[in-house]
Amino acid sequence: MTEPGATPAPPGPGDRAVSPGPAGPAEPPTARARRVAVVAWAAIGVLVLAALVLWALARLAIVVVPLLIALFPAAALTPLRHRMVRSGWPRALAALTLVLGLLVVIAGLVAGPIPALVDEIPTLVDSIATAVQQLQEFLARLPGGARLGNAEQLAGDAAAAVLGADPVAGTVGVAVTAVTVLSGVVLAVLALYFLLYQGDRIARGAADLLVPRRRRADALELGDQLWTTLGAYVRAQLLIGLIDAVLIGLGIWLLGVPAVVPLALLIFVGAQVPIIGAFVAGSVAVLVALADGGLGVAAATLAVILGVQFAEGQFLEPALMSRLVRLPAFAVIVAVAIGTALLGVLGALLAVPVAACVVRTGAFLRDRRARGEATAS
Repeated sequence: MTEPGATPAPPGPGDRAVSPGPAGPAEPPTARARRVAVVAWAAIGVLVLAALVLWALARLAIVVVPLLIALFPAAALTPLRHRMVRSGWPRALAALTLVLGLLVVIAGLVAGPIPALVDEIPTLVDSIATAVQQLQEFLARLPGGARLGNAEQLAGDAAAAVLGADPVAGTVGVAVTAVTVLSGVVLAVLALYFLLYQGDRIARGAADLLVPRRRRADALELGDQLWTTLGAYVRAQLLIGLIDAVLIGLGIWLLGVPAVVPLALLIFVGAQVPIIGAFVAGSVAVLVALADGGLGVAAATLAVILGVQFAEGQFLEPALMSRLVRLPAFAVIVAVAIGTALLGVLGALLAVPVAACVVRTGAFLRDRRARGEATAS
């Protein structure tokens, strides 16, 4: 041991000088460039594959769209089918009962509220046209003389878009569309039955065909989580839409706004597209109130809609979707915009659940990676 202030002894012949080791060879520029090129080509490959998938989906829309539609009720009804099977129902009978029950509910809607909706559509259209005309007159008085266009011309353009310039050709087009829709409905019903009857077997078969053996357990677990997320989302959105339609419909009925039934149905449908759908449906209700009752009734209608939406966002949605992936409002808007641009109305309906499933997949992969690192350490 060396005393303080003493000169340390020189190293002996057996002593070895310890010097810090090298920090490691720097990565050659060529290797870095090669890695960047691999990542870039991988990104290009993913984009090309996505474009090919979208092209194939567009070509096979008559098959893909009914299958996508069938996923929603199948995921929502799967827990009920599980309970029926545990109670002793045969799988096939449970699936058939649920499909027939859903068809009965749809038939009840067609026989009940839908005719009332059809009867009040002329009133709704007249109210919207009157509101547009009032807004047009108001904007014309502003500096610059902005105009919204003639409401009657807009209605004529909409009719021309449906039937086309040639009424005969338009009628044939409508008939072809009706046949296409009918075939899609039949395919969706069949797909719904088999998803409820053999959904787990279909998932295992797809995993055996597409996923390597060492990853199949993870793929099936992820599939179960995504299926549960989708089903819970559909059930929650339907309940939220129903509550919104009842509360807002009651409010505008008390305010004396006409066409309450079609407006309530529009609000229910709009609630299935978060934020964007509620905005569009609420705008229509405010326009109808403006045309029928003036600015005061329109302001009261807007207050009712905003109050219900605030209560939904603060209390109802957190209670129903506490176990789901809740996306930021901006992410929802972007997802709906992308879905609408790609698939129209169907894309708007699919956008948010697809985005939630993507987020759920990312969380699953991060959890698996963390477990792997913990096991390795």
